[in-house]
Amino acid sequence: MAALGQWGMTYTHDRIKRSDLDPALLVWGLRRRVDVNALPDRRVVLRFEFSGVPASRTKFRIMWLILGRSSVDVCMKDPGFAVDLTLRGNIRDYVEVYLGQTKWSDAARAALQLDGDQKIARAFPVWMQLKR
Repeated sequence: MAALGQWGMTYTHDRIKRSDLDPALLVWGLRRRVDVNALPDRRVVLRFEFSGVPASRTKFRIMWLILGRSSVDVCMKDPGFAVDLTLRGNIRDYVEVYLGQTKWSDAARAALQLDGDQKIARAFPVWMQLKR
């Protein structure tokens, strides 16, 4: 069943709707959006901590994206690497940014908390091809 779930997340990325408050769908969608050519020549570890997650999806409240030029991986358990940037906020705000309904800069200023490497924080919306 795990393979089927991964297949579903991989191939439904373009079907995320504003009402989809599922962190796993969102992070898999972000994974597919990463501009690997814009990444630095080292591994970058992002930790997402989502609030406002429906009770049925709380096991995905904390997720990681491991960014590298050769691969981008989603982790649902701590991968054991030092975290470069922790992103905290309501899942709804992230979905609205992902869909382009809210600018990243507006959400980051008003609703989201970013802790860690500020250079990576500034590059994040570029890497994810988000409306800035």
